[in-house]
Amino acid sequence: MVNPHQFMVDDVTFGIGDPHVTIETFDPGTVGSRNQDRLVPADDVLSFGIDYENPPLWTFMMSTDRESEAEAWESVERIEQIWRGDARKIAGQVVPMRYKFADRIRMVYGRPRNFAVAPDNRMLSGYIPISGQFQLAVAKYYDEDVQSQDFTLSTPPTIGGLTTPLITPLTTAVGVTPRLTTITVGGKIPTEVVLTIEGSGSNLRLEVVGQWAAQLVGSTDTDDVVTIDSRPWVRGVSIPGKLSRDTIIKKMLLPPGEHSVSFYSSSGGGAVATLSWQNAYRSM
Repeated sequence: MVNPHQFMVDDVTFGIGDPHVTIETFDPGTVGSRNQDRLVPADDVLSFGIDYENPPLWTFMMSTDRESEAEAWESVERIEQIWRGDARKIAGQVVPMRYKFADRIRMVYGRPRNFAVAPDNRMLSGYIPISGQFQLAVAKYYDEDVQSQDFTLSTPPTIGGLTTPLITPLTTAVGVTPRLTTITVGGKIPTEVVLTIEGSGSNLRLEVVGQWAAQLVGSTDTDDVVTIDSRPWVRGVSIPGKLSRDTIIKKMLLPPGEHSVSFYSSSGGGAVATLSWQNAYRSM
């Protein structure tokens, strides 16, 4: 559990009131920008393009405040163990960091970096200065709780025989009236999703009406599980080649508010889809 004015990586906390490592200063860095601006030839004009954000680098100046030198080094080892963890060895891997300000817990995703210890004579009394940085993967801040909703397949109506008068052209396709389920998304800005589809069906399709749709191609069996993850540090599907061409993972975002969602198959099945998200904010 993370306490007020503290941060937590894995199960290791640090911050105001922490018995092991306190924070002396915290710099949340700058959300930088990259742009496509260009000077217009033969004119006193700067033409603006699209701006992209550079995620900030958080900097922590910390220290131990223990009763003895031995206890101080134990606290250093405790935080260094998680700060220099193995996430750095895996491409694309991120580390969640939780923090609690003003009685609310939020999260960021990134990587701990640039850890340093600067011991001096004060270590004899249990004080050792520590510094560390945390590079955010994206300039977004998320609620700790993960929201989720399950969706079962819409069932095609049962049709027997032909009804007169016959109208051409004739078709044998069975219509599906999608069942709509309403979800409510909090936060202040659009957030990414993780969509997991498990079970049998054909050309399974989940649609957030007016926003986007994700469709699998071909059939899936009872034991099949397909996960589509639109979070920026993943943006992929667990089974390559399983998505339709018109499914754009980057656009699978949920804006705050209410949304109608449907899930259906082109020819029956028993699949279940689970849509998960964390409410997102532009400010920490």
